[in-house]
Amino acid sequence: MIVLEKPLLIIMAKWPAYGRCKSRLAKDIGRKNALSIQKKMLMHTISVSRFLEKKKFIELSIATTGIGSIRSHKWSKELGIKHFNLQGQGTLGERMRRQILKNKRSRFKNKCQDYLIIGTDLPNLCHLDLLEAISKVKVNDIIFGPSKDGGYWLIGISNKLAS
Repeated sequence: MIVLEKPLLIIMAKWPAYGRCKSRLAKDIGRKNALSIQKKMLMHTISVSRFLEKKKFIELSIATTGIGSIRSHKWSKELGIKHFNLQGQGTLGERMRRQILKNKRSRFKNKCQDYLIIGTDLPNLCHLDLLEAISKVKVNDIIFGPSKDGGYWLIGISNKLAS
């Protein structure tokens, strides 16, 4: 029997390190200020996501880059996130695909679940945005949260495509 689980929200996160994040922004405001902004946006994303996890709307995982496995494990615990994976090498699309495959194999055997993937550059993220995405991915194979610059801030993949 296949059981439809709550969606998994995967946060694609870069370790916030001085001089290694927000490099374009740092040119204008300095590395220290760019790091501060990166940390604030990261913590905002984590806060919104953990709120939904506590309310049992989602399961949560963080996909890290910029640090190794031992430090990622410690960092995820510090952030209050039980599950983590390293992003690995490749394009953003390859790294996102890898997260779905890793989670399917390791944590969600014989379970059918929708996936939502976001980054941490979302200063206006609200739990209502994610709740809307959850409802839309239940009735669509794939969804995108469009951004004003022509890109996207969220990708949702239904259990039908992830199977």
